[in-house]
Amino acid sequence: MNTIRHKAVHSMTSDPKNITASMINFAKNNVLSITELTRKNKLSEILETFNDQKSEEIFLVKSGRQRDSMGAIINVEFLTELLQLRDKYYEAMDKAVEATALQRLETFEPNVSLAHALDEIGVTDINLQEIQDMADELEI
Repeated sequence: MNTIRHKAVHSMTSDPKNITASMINFAKNNVLSITELTRKNKLSEILETFNDQKSEEIFLVKSGRQRDSMGAIINVEFLTELLQLRDKYYEAMDKAVEATALQRLETFEPNVSLAHALDEIGVTDINLQEIQDMADELEI
C-alpha cells in the first residue's frame, strides 16, 4: 500500500467525520449500484481494467434496496497478495503468542501451596469433608 493510500485509509479509520477529497473521489468512481453494473457495460469495463495486469483498484457494489448489502470487485492478483499478507500476519501473531507462552513457561514458578493459591483468589471458607466426599464420587 503506498503512502498516499495508507494516509487515506488511516484518516478514514481514525475519524469517521473527517472526509477527504480522495474519499469522495473513491465514492464517485468506485462505489457502484447493482443497477449500474447490470444496465450498463460497467462490469465489463471494470474487468477489462484488470486484464493482464495487477491492479490495486477496488470497486464496491451496493444494493439499492438493502443498505448494508455490499460486496467488492477486486483484481485476483491483488486479492491473492492481500490474502498472503493476511496469512503472514496470522503466522507472525501465532509466533508472537507462542514466544510469549514459552517465555512465561520458563519463568513459571509452580511452588505455590494450595492454601496460598486459594487465599490469592479469595477462598477462605474450606470444608475439607465436602471436598473429600466430592473426590470419592468422581469416577476416573
